[in-house]
Amino acid sequence: MKSRLPLIVLIIVLAGVAVVVNLRACSNASGGLSTEQVQQADRLHEIARRTGGDWNKLTPEEKQFLVNELAYGNEQSARMLLWGASRQAPASQQAGRPAR
Repeated sequence: MKSRLPLIVLIIVLAGVAVVVNLRACSNASGGLSTEQVQQADRLHEIARRTGGDWNKLTPEEKQFLVNELAYGNEQSARMLLWGASRQAPASQQAGRPAR
């Protein structure tokens, strides 16, 4: 019995470490995105909120940002990104709860 006690303690410690590592990995709020990507997404959502997804309400600088930085030169993709971002529920809205 004495020889099994250190093995049992080791297994318990390793299980605890695995749980802590898993919780820290899952708690990453940015979803694995870089700081630059998070900033770009925040800017996209702010633009989409302000314009309501209307491409014609964008400033030339915003159009350039969407086309060149997010859509890699494709205007149609940039328009779709803007439209999609304007249709997403705000972060404060709970999942499954109807919009007001």
